Amino acid sequence: MVIGDPYKFSIIFDRVDKWNMSINDNNGYLNLSIDSEIFPKKLINTIVNTSLFDIKNSLNNIPVDTSIYNMNTSEAFKTLYNLVYPVEFENDNDYRYELSPMALTDENAFVFAVKGKGKVKIVVSILEYDYENSRHIFNDKVIEVILEQDEIAEIVNNIDDIINGYIEPEE
Repeated sequence: MVIGDPYKFSIIFDRVDKWNMSINDNNGYLNLSIDSEIFPKKLINTIVNTSLFDIKNSLNNIPVDTSIYNMNTSEAFKTLYNLVYPVEFENDNDYRYELSPMALTDENAFVFAVKGKGKVKIVVSILEYDYENSRHIFNDKVIEVILEQDEIAEIVNNIDDIINGYIEPEE
């Protein structure tokens, strides 16, 4: 299934029957398409409804920060990365900006979002991990897309419809 516009921002996912022991399991794959590029670059196994729920919560709670929104793509990505994953351990992680579910960050695909000027800026990059310094290495390949608020609302509504289909009604 695809929620959203793959040329701008979309969630590509499906439940894979062979990966599930019972009909109640929801293992499948999930990738994001941002500006026509797929993140991460390979299919990843995830619990579909959990990842969709995480993305929905992130989309519903994107913070407004005009100064970050106005930054160029690379600077916005670095700033958001450092807010979510600060270098100084005494600083709190600000996960409000993170849009990528754990299944994507496990593959070093980082997606962040910030509101400004009545729109949403989404930035994404696949980073290499430096094990010696316990930190990701930034690169020049950062993708940005700007979405209208109504596009975000439509994606959230579609996620709700899907999640409600995955959850079994209580008897």
